[in-house]
Amino acid sequence: MSCRDRRERAALTACPPLQDGNSRTVLITGANRGLGLEVSRRLLACGMNVVLACRDVQAGGEALAALDDRRARVARLDVAAAASVAAASARASGLCQCPENVKPC
Repeated sequence: MSCRDRRERAALTACPPLQDGNSRTVLITGANRGLGLEVSRRLLACGMNVVLACRDVQAGGEALAALDDRRARVARLDVAAAASVAAASARASGLCQCPENVKPC
């Protein structure tokens, strides 16, 4: 089995689709390119809702168009700016339905 075959097989088995009927929402930083975009793609394939957190919303929109999945959305987030992190946290709190004893960050 080639390295590529092993990687593709691992990608298919590493994150099986959700079986419990519940949806999960994840926020991925740097999701407009590279590893962040690939992680977003794979989590969408697992049935998760994905928030593409990017400094550049236009680049995030281009990544969103490339993903072409209604469960993905874009949020502006600059992890180096405290105000941006606080605003993204406030928006993310409204996206998930957590049990009462779990507080979203």
